[in-house]
Amino acid sequence: VIDEGPGYKVKRIEVIPGKRMSYQKHARRDEHWMVVQGVAQVTLDGRDVTVCLGEAIDIPVGAAHRIENPGPETLILIEI
Repeated sequence: VIDEGPGYKVKRIEVIPGKRMSYQKHARRDEHWMVVQGVAQVTLDGRDVTVCLGEAIDIPVGAAHRIENPGPETLILIEI
């Protein structure tokens, strides 16, 4: 966690090459992910989206989502 306050939290997340996070949903919050290193393969409600360095994706409340690192370097993203 980089910062947090009433109603928000900012995280730095690292995913090592070839690994992925669990497929999950959040009932009360949305998320905004920005890739700051590497390339992310995001699964969002069953649809795969590639998010490259400097790009961002929004995860709506209740959407099933997961992030995977298909590349050779550590994936780093900022989650708000």
